[in-house]
Amino acid sequence: MRSFYLLLLAATAFFASSEALPVATDSDQTKLTSAHNTANAKHASRTDDVGEEEEREGRWAKILSTWLSEDDAINVMSGWIARGDTIEKVAEHLKVPKYNEDNSNWNALVTFVQMKYKNVLDDEIPRAQAEAYLRRMFREN
Repeated sequence: MRSFYLLLLAATAFFASSEALPVATDSDQTKLTSAHNTANAKHASRTDDVGEEEEREGRWAKILSTWLSEDDAINVMSGWIARGDTIEKVAEHLKVPKYNEDNSNWNALVTFVQMKYKNVLDDEIPRAQAEAYLRRMFREN
């Protein structure tokens, strides 16, 4: 049942981030055309080289084969914390099989460690300590 809600959350995040336009009536047809051209222009510009900041804006973590923004990914990870998922289990969800800072989901896993620490001990953990925890965890496995 919980996996259904997780899938529903991921699908909702995916559809909410799409650039769907509402159906137009005759009176606002010109507005729709203008908005549609703007949306197409934005998509056309995405084929060019994308800066690192732009890249991070829309693609922060890949969860359930869907790229999510940082906010959406944190919402999903909050659900994992509420469910009691372990860091090892989340590493499997994020497909981070070993200590690898170049993995596309590395930042998401480090953020999850920080969130889990905050949830369990009600205290902040610096990023460097979260990475040290992951280094130790992957070395033991």
